[in-house]
Amino acid sequence: MSIRTIIELNKIYWLYLTRRLLNFGILKSTTLKIALLIVFIALLSIVTTSGYLFISQVSTNEKSLLLMIKAFTASTVMWTTLVVLALKVIFSKSQDFFKIMENFPITNKSKNLSIFIFESICSLLVIFFISFAFTISIILNSPAEYLGSLVVNIFYVSIVTYLFLQILSKIVSIICSLFKIEKIYSLVNITILVIMFIITYKRTESLTNTLIDDYINNENKARSILLLFNNSYQNLGFLLTTLIFLVIVSISLLIMFLLPDNSYYVHSKFINSFKNIKKPNIFKTYILAIIRDKNMISNIIGAYVFAILLLSIHLDKYILFTLLLVVFNSFYCFVQTLKIRLISYSLNYSSIKDYLYLVLSQLAVTYISSIPLLILFLCLNEPSLNILIPYYAITIGTFILVMGGILFPPYNDNPFSIITSFVIVSIPFLFILVFIALLNLTLIFDILVFIIMLMFVIYFSILALKYTEKRYRNEKFTLFNQ
Repeated sequence: MSIRTIIELNKIYWLYLTRRLLNFGILKSTTLKIALLIVFIALLSIVTTSGYLFISQVSTNEKSLLLMIKAFTASTVMWTTLVVLALKVIFSKSQDFFKIMENFPITNKSKNLSIFIFESICSLLVIFFISFAFTISIILNSPAEYLGSLVVNIFYVSIVTYLFLQILSKIVSIICSLFKIEKIYSLVNITILVIMFIITYKRTESLTNTLIDDYINNENKARSILLLFNNSYQNLGFLLTTLIFLVIVSISLLIMFLLPDNSYYVHSKFINSFKNIKKPNIFKTYILAIIRDKNMISNIIGAYVFAILLLSIHLDKYILFTLLLVVFNSFYCFVQTLKIRLISYSLNYSSIKDYLYLVLSQLAVTYISSIPLLILFLCLNEPSLNILIPYYAITIGTFILVMGGILFPPYNDNPFSIITSFVIVSIPFLFILVFIALLNLTLIFDILVFIIMLMFVIYFSILALKYTEKRYRNEKFTLFNQ
């Protein structure tokens, strides 16, 4: 393991990340990239100036400055958790990249260490930009003595939080290996990180309220682990706090290097959910092709996790709308069932049947997944016709997104390709909705417009399936050359 190897690997990671995120469609344009950079710098300048003006107005005394620093410390933990979560999601979608790395003359330790360093640099950069405006505003509005407080409350807290989350991810990886569920490690890890984010959000909210109460009542009752370094800095000073920070970081790094790490191994994207199927048929095959994909299972569990988040903030009336995350898989169901379709081309293929199987299988999975949330909703709320609204959104959304997946098949799991496809498909329907809202027509006319719109969606979807069949036949498309 050499430093040069680590540096070269990090260059490759950066090249992969920039090409994956910034080399799609119109984003390939250098002019557009420069324009986006100018917009980013201008936005950062505006936010910094606004923050400076706001803090200069409210920072009337030392207590008000300390209040803002403590409150921002709590939010730093939340933002760090969110950054780690985003990076884990990006790397969970990078199995094709890790397959390429299998041919590199490097050890697993070198690969894991280089990825850890890359994630650390990305996290620190994001945290730096998030806290830039606040830090500059505090420095310009206060004496230099608050610089140590900023370093302790932002830099130290974010690094320790980041290392804790990385250790947590390694422990999750070890547990998944012990239980032979390595295939769903990313799913389990992301779910746990989402739960950590929910917990952090709740702690941050309650801590901020307590800090405000202390400021109003001229008290100091706020106690939280999020303020550990802040309390240490106030009681022990900067040097001893730095020493404690270095000890914690050293122990954390030692634990990370001692723990085995299987986080970035290449695993199949499919999960064999049902081994023995009684009386198999084409419809069951479509359902199984959708369910066995890790993305679908991730969406289902993600819907339940977000439902828990809504319950934690007392928004139980909206828990059924989290199923829209499951509906989002409709974009992928065309690709997920591609092998079945290719076999059907050589048999007795029907684009109408194919479309019906696509829509009904996705709806069946979504409706079945909604049963636990529906029961919970009925237990927490009085039954009413409002319960049909989320199911209406689920049904219409499935038809629209299935069409999007057929017209713009997401063969390469590029997040920007999905977003672009979603925007292209959504704009006409949003225009129709705005047009209907502005005209303020009768209910019957609105329903008629939606029926016509749905008929167009079905027609274009079937037409696209017919075109796809002709194209694949002319190109002699096989199972092995996609």
